[in-house]
Amino acid sequence: MKKLILILSFITLNAFAFNCRNMLQTSFTSSTANTYLVDSAYIENYGYDFTYYASMKYHYTGNNLDSIVRCVEDNCSTIHQKMVQEKSEKNIKTTTYYNDQIIQEETYFIGMDSSLTYVFSPAISDEPKISYMRISYLRNDTLYREVWDLPENTLQKEQSSFITPDPNDENTCIITSYDSLSSTIQQIITNTENGFVVSNKNSEEKMFYILVNPNSTTPVLRKNRPTLIPKKAKHFDLLGRPIKNKSKLGHTMQVTK
Repeated sequence: MKKLILILSFITLNAFAFNCRNMLQTSFTSSTANTYLVDSAYIENYGYDFTYYASMKYHYTGNNLDSIVRCVEDNCSTIHQKMVQEKSEKNIKTTTYYNDQIIQEETYFIGMDSSLTYVFSPAISDEPKISYMRISYLRNDTLYREVWDLPENTLQKEQSSFITPDPNDENTCIITSYDSLSSTIQQIITNTENGFVVSNKNSEEKMFYILVNPNSTTPVLRKNRPTLIPKKAKHFDLLGRPIKNKSKLGHTMQVTK
């Protein structure tokens, strides 16, 4: 009887286990909506000759993102970012706004495991301008992505990448990118009681996801705390040395990976 209880407990603990193959299959809007949501993150940022980290806390109304609180040490600011989703029989369109200005428009094509994303540059007029577009598609447990620039209404491929599960570890994704140079990074997936964590092997970056019941109408609780964010953001130059003059952190830009 005790052995049976142990077996059932093991099955329960692993019922929601998440691995790289699952993450690839849920990379598109149709399968991620109301299933897993980003709770918080610890993101690497780049200055002119140094790097630093910022903590991010995501807030939702229901299951829809409405704002992000970004903190560098004790300095916090609110990013008013929201997502609006439109569904039809053939596709799902998700539009992302930053301070009521469109910054991204993604269309997922139902039944094709592919998506087309337009990323907009900051508008200097009432008409938003497309900065580049991204094509993503899933084939045989490999997620392919291509980034195309649009100089003077022409197409020019800027970057291509593919993500595959590590054949020796189902909880590790291998990301290989090609532009002027090639690079490979590893992302490690760690399951938690209510979701999973994605971390980069060669940095301190982490993304914390929570599981949301797709059949539940209960909104995500708006708690102003990260899942696991260090109290102090760390600042280093490109040689790994601590930054002493923190005034160099001014006028930096977050780079989204």
